[in-house]
Amino acid sequence: MADPLRLQLIVQTAGTDEICVCDFVSATGMSQPKVSRHLAQLREYGLLLDRKEGRWVYYRLNPALPDWMREVITTTRSHNPQLVKDQQNECV
Repeated sequence: MADPLRLQLIVQTAGTDEICVCDFVSATGMSQPKVSRHLAQLREYGLLLDRKEGRWVYYRLNPALPDWMREVITTTRSHNPQLVKDQQNECV
């Protein structure tokens, strides 16, 4: 979470049940390969879970995260509104 993009992805995910990779690309302005690479790292670390539907991959916070970790993510989200972008469901 020390990387600014990974922090933004985690904070963005915390505000929803599930979010598509295309929405992350829209919210961050980064390329899809770069976003996907960082999401894969967060998945490897156990912070996110993913689900593929058609050509899109959807991410959510891992429900097995310890309560203290969820609290840190929630607090970070609430104190850093600049990291949270409106999600517009850009997947088509």
